[in-house]
Amino acid sequence: MALSLDAQHKVHVAGSACSKRNSAYEAVNYNGHANLDTILNHKDHRWRRQIWDKAFTLEAYELYAREVVYEWLEKLESLQGQPINTSLYSALIPFDNMGRMGFSVNFGSIKAGKENPMLHYLEVTLGTLAKLGMIWWPIALLQAFGSSNDHINFQKLACQMVDKRREQATDEHEDIMKYFLQDYNSKEPKAMHHMDVIYSDAQAVMTGGTDTIAAVLSFAFYYMARDSTVRDKLRSELEPLFGRTVSGEFTNLDLGEAEAPYLNAVINETMRVDNPTCANGPRMTPPEGLEIDGVFIPGETLLFVPIYSMHTSAKYFEQPKSFIPERWTTRPDLVIDKRAYHPFLLGPYSCVGRRLAIIVLRFTIAYTVWNYDFKFAPGEDGTSIHRDMINQAILKAGPLQCVFNKRA
Repeated sequence: MALSLDAQHKVHVAGSACSKRNSAYEAVNYNGHANLDTILNHKDHRWRRQIWDKAFTLEAYELYAREVVYEWLEKLESLQGQPINTSLYSALIPFDNMGRMGFSVNFGSIKAGKENPMLHYLEVTLGTLAKLGMIWWPIALLQAFGSSNDHINFQKLACQMVDKRREQATDEHEDIMKYFLQDYNSKEPKAMHHMDVIYSDAQAVMTGGTDTIAAVLSFAFYYMARDSTVRDKLRSELEPLFGRTVSGEFTNLDLGEAEAPYLNAVINETMRVDNPTCANGPRMTPPEGLEIDGVFIPGETLLFVPIYSMHTSAKYFEQPKSFIPERWTTRPDLVIDKRAYHPFLLGPYSCVGRRLAIIVLRFTIAYTVWNYDFKFAPGEDGTSIHRDMINQAILKAGPLQCVFNKRA
């Protein structure tokens, strides 16, 4: 592993000589077709990324996020102050949002209050990658000789969702699949040259649109429930913003960094202390090798530039293990080098869904804090969320029981 800004730059930014060869990226595909995250060829990735970027710019996604958050608020009201596992609902919220955003489907997971089978299959698939250390050849063997039933079921359900969406008129709904299918149905597709490409990317939509947001939400609830001053500061900031643009609502414009600096600081600090991407994806050095901080690394060497380690390093942050949102607002002295903070990765493979993830996080936190006060449930000391968290390529938080009471 490499822990330096020089490594961060040389390994991940645009124009890097490093590649994704000989890693899990090379083995993860659907019928031989890579998804956006596992494409090895830079040119193919650039064309595919254009389709994804176009699909992720819809204003309708803000409406979807608000609909999902209202379902969460309705669930809280129905529970009448009973203890609930916030880590579970932190997964259900982005999962239901991903269904709407990606496929115009309402999974109804929040209302049911339990994991949809698809979410279980997704977690098992990611967990397998993590257990194999992101090394390509065991994963390739599993695919060659038959993957686990859970992984096969995950792939089948993803394909079924695409097929169901395909039966509808392409322009009938504003969702990600609309743009994938538009490119596929065009006379000269830029990237979606085969339905298996869409099937493969559909699985990436489900992965990226759920688990990363779930991890951030889980730990954000922990930090807010643990400290009432965080909730109080958020409410004070939100008060003049509620209904400012749309009567009785928050909008993403209202909750931007300039308008709601503390809200965004809470999100930023959560992603710093408990970043969901853990060790980050590996990269292979070029045949001629690579020099990092004056140290020569031989060619064909697999490198990790671990985001979690950089985010919690005393080399880049004062009091690195402490949750202090003010380091992003009134205490900039606590950030030694801001370049070390890169929660959504860097370069051409950076997170394509960053903007939408932020909308879901802002809305969920803002609407929840505005409508409810909450704290650890009786008997809950908050230790399990970190003690029982799992690195399954994307971080999964341990359980956290909280009690929510509606504000007058």
